[in-house]
Amino acid sequence: MSNIIYPIVIANNTKIKYKLTGNICIRPLEDDEKYQFFGENEIGYDFINGSISEIKNKIQIKSGRHVHGSWIDCDNPNFRHLMAASHCLEYKSVTVSHYWTNVIVNIAFKLVELTSTCAFVWINSDLHSSGIDDNDDKDISLNSLDGPFGYLTLDRKNAYQIKYILSKIDLKDERFFLMASMYLDALRIGNGRIRTRFLNLSTILEMLYAPDGNKGEITYKISMRAAKILKSNSNNSEDAYQLSKEFKKIYITRSGLIHSGHSKYLTDTYFYKLAEIIRISLNIYLKDKNIFTEENLDKFLLG
Repeated sequence: MSNIIYPIVIANNTKIKYKLTGNICIRPLEDDEKYQFFGENEIGYDFINGSISEIKNKIQIKSGRHVHGSWIDCDNPNFRHLMAASHCLEYKSVTVSHYWTNVIVNIAFKLVELTSTCAFVWINSDLHSSGIDDNDDKDISLNSLDGPFGYLTLDRKNAYQIKYILSKIDLKDERFFLMASMYLDALRIGNGRIRTRFLNLSTILEMLYAPDGNKGEITYKISMRAAKILKSNSNNSEDAYQLSKEFKKIYITRSGLIHSGHSKYLTDTYFYKLAEIIRISLNIYLKDKNIFTEENLDKFLLG
């Protein structure tokens, strides 16, 4: 089987090829590949600057002579995002389906930083279709759409982080993949209202820091455990006490959403704060998932 490529959007125009695994690399798209994917290889676009906490499109397509008929005028944010792709993931033949390979790589991108960079896995192209598995009609669900976040800068440091995260992901870890799939869903701008996505993130928080379920006072348990672990395993400038107050506020927000459908605390900025907490927590989990057992969480808190 020939190599399969999937377009991705990154923030810089590096010409360097980065190898992520023995079967996967990131490299620039060639002009003929752009034309085959998009029907045009001279597409003008701008990245839109703005606060990360603004839920708005971060790419604006400005020009293109003829992109598959009406794509250039299409309101579908997926197409706007897709046409700004200047790089691609290139896969050699792999034993894992391309669907799951893309899931894994997209998780890695979004654990490096909150980003809209992702592999696009629904492309009307022979380059892609030759690698589709029979059960991969669900692939389009991976697309993060024209995301609310900025785009990943591809440099040696970030490439190393992506490579490291990929090396730590255990394909048999069902707990991690459930949390990761909820995390990906929560970060997609086209995936429903912010309150639904906030509830997804708060569920991950509970899966990490209260693995025994609802035994005991869960708000206190999660706020104390999460604050201690995040303070010990990250460069967070807040002290553990202030972090514990933030987690209590998260659970007040969660409770309001569950019981009444709204919360005065839920804002775009607060959603991004929780998303960043989950990103850091999942990275800690990949380094040592044994921390996140009921017994070890208590030991860590008391130690």
